[in-house]
Amino acid sequence: MLADPPAIALPAEQLDEHVGNYRLEAAATGTAITYTIRRDGDRLIGQRSGRPAAPLQAELRDLFFVAGQPRSRKLFRPGPDGRATGFVGRACRPATTSSWGSELATAGRVGHNNSDSQRGERPAGRGILDRLVARI
Repeated sequence: MLADPPAIALPAEQLDEHVGNYRLEAAATGTAITYTIRRDGDRLIGQRSGRPAAPLQAELRDLFFVAGQPRSRKLFRPGPDGRATGFVGRACRPATTSSWGSELATAGRVGHNNSDSQRGERPAGRGILDRLVARI
């Protein structure tokens, strides 16, 4: 069994950059759902519509996981003002006893223009995303 990655503490202003409602579309099915992130003191809480809320722990400033789910990550895409415009979620689960299946989904912040030309990604953001998806 895999262990959780080390978690880091982020200041409240950096946590607040991720707070909001996100529209999530599963890559495999195209099904749209809502994922809500709120701040509760010094941590973030994430909740997918129809599921229980779960604390999100920071691995890096824009990379979060849920304790006990070390193969699942949320990599946030920051805009020019530092606030997240969306995230890529990666979840790997046992598909069979001999292989792992994975699901990749993207989410955009509701009410925010998420087009490539308006994203304002931090430099090297695309490369980091490519490495993360390939590594997990």
